[in-house]
Amino acid sequence: MYEARVLGVPDAHDLDRLSRGVVIDGERTQAADVKLAPPRRDAKGATLVITIREGRNRQVRKMCEAIGHPVDQLRRVAIGPIRDAKLKPGSWRDLRETR
Repeated sequence: MYEARVLGVPDAHDLDRLSRGVVIDGERTQAADVKLAPPRRDAKGATLVITIREGRNRQVRKMCEAIGHPVDQLRRVAIGPIRDAKLKPGSWRDLRETR
């Protein structure tokens, strides 16, 4: 799952295109879950929460570029069901069952 801050504000048609899949590098992407996050006061554009089902090279950036809203900032917030809000960027931890 990614949070992508994009330039401009995508409309419903743009979000639908991302959800159904767009053509990048000559191939259509798989369907993605896309939500528009609530606007922030200091934001110049919009923030999209995108869950993709495949992992092509720079896929999220290329998908947003294809709808005319290039990514300004991108952050991965989860890998599948794995999240750790306390983990700082660039840090890591061993994956093991936590109790």
